[in-house]
Amino acid sequence: VNAIIINKSPIVMIIGIGTRKSLCFMLPAASYPGRLTVIIILLISLQGNLIDWYQKLRISYAEWRSDRVPGDVLIMFIIPESAIIKRFLDFLELWQVMAKVDRIIVNKCHMIMEGSLSFRPKLYKLGTLALIRV
Repeated sequence: VNAIIINKSPIVMIIGIGTRKSLCFMLPAASYPGRLTVIIILLISLQGNLIDWYQKLRISYAEWRSDRVPGDVLIMFIIPESAIIKRFLDFLELWQVMAKVDRIIVNKCHMIMEGSLSFRPKLYKLGTLALIRV
């Protein structure tokens, strides 16, 4: 948690099930108005749980849509396949230049490390996001 507070990057967290790991990115997102936290979500089913928390905590959020730029939100969800397309990368780079991107989170990243190349092969291209310094 200290590393998150002082904005160290990159951070890899390995924490047990049911420990509210999402608080580690929810609280900083709520603490930095005007800055965006991007959450790459591998399992759409988990998005509903996170949205419930954001609504309770009144944290603004949006889902990435290539046909429109998100408004003033603190958290943006995106699926891995969309996170590597040019339109999103251009958006992210522009916002990073304007110092509006706070952090990029890969939720359930262990699925990338444990999966095979045949399981959602585009997951392995997410490493290109490391080129965008946040």
